[in-house]
Amino acid sequence: MINPPFSYGSLEPIISERAMILHHQSHHQGYEDKLKDALQDYPDLLDNSGGLYELLSNPKWIPEEIKDAVINFGGGVWCHDFYWRCLSPNAKPFEKSSKVFQGRVRDHFGSFKKMRAEMISSGTKHFGSGWIWLVEDAEKALRIYATPNQNTPMMRGHKPLMTIDLWEHAYYLDYENGRKEFLEAVFDNLLDWSAL
Repeated sequence: MINPPFSYGSLEPIISERAMILHHQSHHQGYEDKLKDALQDYPDLLDNSGGLYELLSNPKWIPEEIKDAVINFGGGVWCHDFYWRCLSPNAKPFEKSSKVFQGRVRDHFGSFKKMRAEMISSGTKHFGSGWIWLVEDAEKALRIYATPNQNTPMMRGHKPLMTIDLWEHAYYLDYENGRKEFLEAVFDNLLDWSAL
C-alpha cells in the first residue's frame, strides 16, 4: 500500500485528519489485504503481468476464479494509490500545468471552467459508489466520465490523468451527503495540476 505523499492532517479543512486516517488505514488497507488474499495461489501474477496497472489494463490475464476479486480489490488499491498522488496540500492551479495540457483542455472542453463543470456534474450525478475521471482515450482525446465501484479507465484502454473518489467513505464524515460540495472543494483546492 502506498502512503499518501502528505500527512493525514495536511488536507484540512477540505478533508479532515480523521477522514483521511479512516480512508487510508481502513478502506485502502482493506483493499490491500483482500487483494493479497486473492493472489495467494498466484504469487507471481503481478510480476509476470508487469504490475497492477498492467494487470487491470488487461483483465484477460487474470485467472477466471479470481478475476472479480482482483478487479474489485486490485482496483481499490490502484485507484486509491492514484488518488493520493492527485491530491496535495500545496496543490498547484491549472495555470501551473504545461502549456500543451492547457491547450488540450481548451480544445476538448472549451475552457478549464467548462471542464470543471463537467467533472463536478458527472461526479454528482453518478449513481452509487465509484470514481470520477479525467482521462486520455485511445485517440489522445481528453474525456470525463465516472466508473462504478473500483473499475478503472485502463479497462477501457484509457490513460487516467486525474480522479476524485466518489465512494461515501471519501466524504461522508466531513460532508455527510454533500457529494457535490465535496467534489467542488477537492477540485478547487486539492487537485494538483502541475504534473500535467
